[in-house]
Amino acid sequence: MDTLGKLRVHQLKAELSRRGEDSRGPKAVLNKKTEHKNKKKEEHKNKKKEEHKNKEKEEHKNKKEEGHKKKKKKEHMIKEERVFKKEHKNQEEHVYKKKEHKNQEEHVYKKKEHKIQEHVYKKKEHKIQEHVYKKKEHKIQEHVYKKKEHKNQEGHEYKKKEHTNKEEKHKIKKVNEGEQAGMSLELSSTGTPHRLS
Repeated sequence: MDTLGKLRVHQLKAELSRRGEDSRGPKAVLNKKTEHKNKKKEEHKNKKKEEHKNKEKEEHKNKKEEGHKKKKKKEHMIKEERVFKKEHKNQEEHVYKKKEHKNQEEHVYKKKEHKIQEHVYKKKEHKIQEHVYKKKEHKIQEHVYKKKEHKNQEGHEYKKKEHTNKEEKHKIKKVNEGEQAGMSLELSSTGTPHRLS
């Protein structure tokens, strides 16, 4: 306002002409025209400034909201990831436990199977040993029996021989006795003395 008052008429006219406005009239009119225009310009400037300020505010608000949304989204994603990781961990643990249980069952089954096989093997071995022992025992008994039988046969044969020998001796004795008796008869008949043994 003060600066417009200091301007001369030709300067005011030049300013109005530059703006493309009517530059006719006295200094007071020219001043009023210029002042009104400046006021309008100032209002427009202030309006623009306000709009810009509001726009900035809005942008800041939007950015803040967007940031908040992003933060929320990130938090939600982290939460979901944690839940997924937890579930995955639980699944892995479950699978591991299942495997461990399976391995234990297999181990127990194998142990049982091994025990059964061992038992069967021992039973078989025992049976074989028993069979071998019985076979040996039978062989020994058979051998003893044969030995005894052989001995009995030998004894029987010896007795038989002894009996035969006795019979033969007896026969010889009889023959000798007979011969001696004959001889004594012959001698007695001839008159030769005979000494009986």
